[in-house]
Amino acid sequence: MAPPQGQLPATGLPPSEVYNRMWDVLDGYEDTVIIVLDEVDSIGSKDELLYKLSRAEKERDLTDTEISVIGISNNLSFRDKLDPRVQSSLCERELQFSTYDAGELQAILRDRADTAFKPNALDDGVIPYCAALVASESGDARKALDLLYEAGQIARANDADVVTEAHVRDGWDELRRERIVEGLAECNQHEDTGPEERHTHTHRLPVGR
Repeated sequence: MAPPQGQLPATGLPPSEVYNRMWDVLDGYEDTVIIVLDEVDSIGSKDELLYKLSRAEKERDLTDTEISVIGISNNLSFRDKLDPRVQSSLCERELQFSTYDAGELQAILRDRADTAFKPNALDDGVIPYCAALVASESGDARKALDLLYEAGQIARANDADVVTEAHVRDGWDELRRERIVEGLAECNQHEDTGPEERHTHTHRLPVGR
């Protein structure tokens, strides 16, 4: 965490200045620093950050600190979309983890529900149902949490005192509709992109109470 004087102003800075400040902060540790980028695929075609990080020591941006980068993603094809120069610089090692099963998803949801919901606000079948739906499709813990959140929001909108399996079903349908809309919007964006730009893109990269 950068000290207040090292934080970026709300008005922004040129990219070169941002990188210079980042190198200064990292070099100040004078040790090995591990940088974890969750949902690294959200970088999309803006993969310059990965290139800069992977080349920092060779380019002498860092002199007293070594860095390692861990990228976390559910998109197994993400690496294929990176710029070739980024792929060659990363020297990455891939580790794949199996998806969560229904029992593991239930444990995650119960832990979150204890904090997010009032006592007795969930029917007994809500968490097992959320876990079963998500486990049958992806095993993604984030999607399971999104589903529980959506069910709670629907229950609140209907002035219900308890979240039921019916709310989960409605939440599941709503999340699926959202994914379809997002998919169509992405398709339309690609259709509106010219051939040259498409080529460049291809090769570059809480639930409340």
